[in-house]
Amino acid sequence: MNSLKQPRMTEGQNSTNVQTRILAPSQISNMPPIIPQKPANNSRVFSGEVQFQSSEHTLSFDNLLNHVKSLKQRLTHLGIQKASLEEEVDQIRHELSEKSRRREEKIFELTQENAALFAHLEDAKGIILRLKSQNNVISQEAQERVTELERTLATSIAAKEELEQKLCKQTATLQALSNEVHLQAYSRLHLVGENKRMEKEGWNLNKENRIMRDELNQRMSSATSVNCSPGSEKS
Repeated sequence: MNSLKQPRMTEGQNSTNVQTRILAPSQISNMPPIIPQKPANNSRVFSGEVQFQSSEHTLSFDNLLNHVKSLKQRLTHLGIQKASLEEEVDQIRHELSEKSRRREEKIFELTQENAALFAHLEDAKGIILRLKSQNNVISQEAQERVTELERTLATSIAAKEELEQKLCKQTATLQALSNEVHLQAYSRLHLVGENKRMEKEGWNLNKENRIMRDELNQRMSSATSVNCSPGSEKS
């Protein structure tokens, strides 16, 4: 509220000319106490008027009534404001209670979810441990298998080298046999040629022998015919 400075009343001043200042409750509580003062011998007191003096304020009875009425209105307004504030406070309390209830429900749900996640985590830890154990077993088996394969590979390499050495020896032997076969084939071809030549010579000799035998048979036939004739007997 706007406050006006209340002037001090002097002697002979009418109450209707006094300006009234309506104070706020905080200002009233901070005001110094009002002490009634006795009027001076030469001062006049009007009917229906009570004069109070303090260090800073002087109020008439009518102004005091007006001020009380204003205070009552102020108290009524404050009561309305108080009721409104209490309603707002109740509403805020209700909202806070509802928020708190929802928060507790959310915390309960999160707690359940956390417990479920913790259970899943424990299951996952168990699965991880089993997988680690299985992995160790598999790794050990794989290592043993690799060692066995390495030994087998080393044995295979040694056998391969031995087979390569045998193959080299057999190749050399086969080459020698091939060379010998070629020599034998060449010798056989030479013998075949000699045989054909000798067969040809034998054929020629047989031919000459047949010719000579034919000539001998002719001569023998001629000699036989001559010996059988009459003149030949006489002689």
